[in-house]
Amino acid sequence: MSLEQINTTNFDTGELKQDLIDYLKSTGKFDDFDFEGSTLNTIIDLLVRNDLYNAFLANMLANQSFIASAQLRGNVVAHAQTLSYTPKSKTVSRAIVDLKVIPSDKTNLDMTIDVPINTIFISTVGEQSFQFTTIDTFLMSLDENNDYVVNDVTLYQGQYLTNSFVHIAGEPIVIPNKNIDTTTLKVIVNEGGDLFEYELASSISDLGKDSQVYFLSENYEGLYQIEFGRDLISKEPSTNAVVTLSYINGEAEHGNGAKTFIAGTTIGGYGNIKITATQPAYGGSDREDTESVRFLSTKNYQAQDRALTASDYSVLIKKEFPFVESIKVWGGEDNEPPQYGKVFVSIISEDNLTRSVKNNIVSYLKTYNVGSITPEIIDSDPIRLDLTVLFAVDTKRATKTFNQLSQDISDVVSDFSSTHLESFNGYYNDSKLSDQIMALRGVESCDITKRAVKTLRRLTFNNPAYDYRFDNELVPGTMLVENIEFDSSATNQYLADDGNGNIIAHKTTDSEQTEVIGTIDYATGALSFTLNIISDEPTFDLSVEPKHENFYIYNSKYLFIGNTKFETMELFPNKR
Repeated sequence: MSLEQINTTNFDTGELKQDLIDYLKSTGKFDDFDFEGSTLNTIIDLLVRNDLYNAFLANMLANQSFIASAQLRGNVVAHAQTLSYTPKSKTVSRAIVDLKVIPSDKTNLDMTIDVPINTIFISTVGEQSFQFTTIDTFLMSLDENNDYVVNDVTLYQGQYLTNSFVHIAGEPIVIPNKNIDTTTLKVIVNEGGDLFEYELASSISDLGKDSQVYFLSENYEGLYQIEFGRDLISKEPSTNAVVTLSYINGEAEHGNGAKTFIAGTTIGGYGNIKITATQPAYGGSDREDTESVRFLSTKNYQAQDRALTASDYSVLIKKEFPFVESIKVWGGEDNEPPQYGKVFVSIISEDNLTRSVKNNIVSYLKTYNVGSITPEIIDSDPIRLDLTVLFAVDTKRATKTFNQLSQDISDVVSDFSSTHLESFNGYYNDSKLSDQIMALRGVESCDITKRAVKTLRRLTFNNPAYDYRFDNELVPGTMLVENIEFDSSATNQYLADDGNGNIIAHKTTDSEQTEVIGTIDYATGALSFTLNIISDEPTFDLSVEPKHENFYIYNSKYLFIGNTKFETMELFPNKR
C-alpha cells in the first residue's frame, strides 16, 4: 500500500490503526514484525491517538474561526464585535407610575420635594415579591389639595448599584456584574473635581475627537466592559480620573405584570404615599443567548443602522426590545386593504403591549426610517386550533394503555404547538403532526380533524358589525357560534352558516326561527354579520373547519393548538 492509499478522512481508531499497519508492511521494512504483540504496536497506538488529537484540534480551530460554526460564546461574541454588534444584556422589568404624597399637616409646606435616586418600591406578582427602584431624581410639586404629585415616574426592577474605578488611559473598565441592565448604565467621569457624563456611542455621528462617549462590549469572560476613544475617535479621560458607573443589577426572576406598588421608604420624610401604575411592569427578559447573537449580529450588520426592508425593522426591534418573542413586518402595499406609505409591525410578547409601549417602539423606529414611511403597530391576531385525534392501538406492540398513550400524544401536540406554531413563522400541517404521533410506540394509525377558532370581542353599541377573515378555504356548512345570547326570550340560540354563503341566527321560542344576518366567503374565509349580542361574557368563540390539511397564516395572524380530544379507532387484533 502506498502513502497515497491511506484514507486521510477516516477517524475510526481501529481502521486508522490498520491503515498504518498496512502501510508499514507495504514498505518492505517491517514484514516480519508481530504488530499485535510487539513494542511497535504501542508506538502505532500513540500515533493513532496523536492523529485524533490533532484532527480534533484542527476541527475546533476551524469551527471557532467563523461565527456560523463557533461553539464557545466568547468566540461568537468576538466575531459579532467585528460586525459592530454588542450582545443585549439582561433587561429588567420597568413600570411607569404616578406618585402622590399626602402630608398629614398641610400647613407651612415646601413648594416642592424630591423623589431621589434609589427610592425603593415593592410589588408582588403571584406569591413572589420584587423590588423596584428609581434611577433618576423626580421633582414633586403641590397640587390644589396641597398634596405633592408627579407623573410618569419610571421604576426599574432590581438593585441600584454604583462602582467607582481609577482610570488608566487606554485600559478597558470591566463591570463586575453579569446581571447588569446596560440600558440603565450611567458613566460619570471626575477629572480634577469636574464631573462629565459620558453617553453610549451608538453611531458614527457620535464620534469626534472631543466627543464624550464610551463604547460598550462583552469580554471573553461574559462581563461587559466600557472603553473610551483614546483621544482619536472620542475623548479619553486622563489617567487617575475617577470613573463612576451606576446601573440596575437585575434579579433572578422577572417582575413582568406587576401593577400594585407600595413604597419601601419615605419620600421627603412623608410616609403616606399613593402609587398608581399607568403602565404595569413589562420588558423583563434574560440576557441574549449565543444563538441569538449569532443570528442577529449578521442581520444587524446587513441593516446598516437604517430601516429600509422588512428584515431591517425586525432586527432593530429585536435588538432594542428583547422581550419581543416573535415579530412580523409587512409593507402597506401588502396590507388588506392596501395602505401605501406605511409599514405595519405585529409583535408577540409574553405580556400584552400597552399603548405606551407601542408608542415607544414607533418612536424608536422613526429614528431609523428612510423617507416618509410611517410605522404602525398592529395587535397580533391569534387563531386557536382545536383538534380531535382518533388513533388505533396495536395491542401486540403497545406497552401502554389508551389513556397513557393519550397523554403521550398530548405531550407531542403541545411540543408541536410550541415548536412549529405560536409565532409568525409557522403554519399548521396535518402530516407533520401525524408523523410525530405515529412515531409513538404502539400507535398503529391516527386521523386528525381540526377546527379553527377565533375569539371575538363582544361589541356593546347598537347593531355592531363583526368582520373577520381566516385567509384559508373553509368547508361549507361548518361555521358555528354557540353559548351566545341575542334574544332574552329565546332558548337554544346559536349562529351557523347554511352551506350557501349565508350566516343564519337560530333561536327557539315557541318554534325554531331563523334569520339571515351575514355572509361568508368559503374561498377566502372572510365573513361578516350584524348582531346585537346581549350575553354577559365579553368575548365569544367563532369556529370553522378548514378545507385543507395545511392552515396558513398571513400578516398579524399566528396559530396555537388549544383543546385536544382523543378518541379510539377500532383496535387491530393481535397478530400470530
